[in-house]
Amino acid sequence: MLLKEQAGFGEIKKILGVNSRTLSDKLKILNNYDYVNRKVEVGPPLRVKYSLTYKGKNTGLLALPLLYYSSK
Repeated sequence: MLLKEQAGFGEIKKILGVNSRTLSDKLKILNNYDYVNRKVEVGPPLRVKYSLTYKGKNTGLLALPLLYYSSK
């Protein structure tokens, strides 16, 4: 989600490889703490798109070096 403007629930689930319940719970928490925005697109089918807020983008950018060095 750092590289894309928005991502759907199914797309995030596929990328992370987690079950729906876990992902839903984590996205709710991230939304409550203003790390992600949740946008519901009405119409058949109902679609939910998630995007990072300014706070979420900055936190993600700070975490990238940590993830890089921890993988070595």
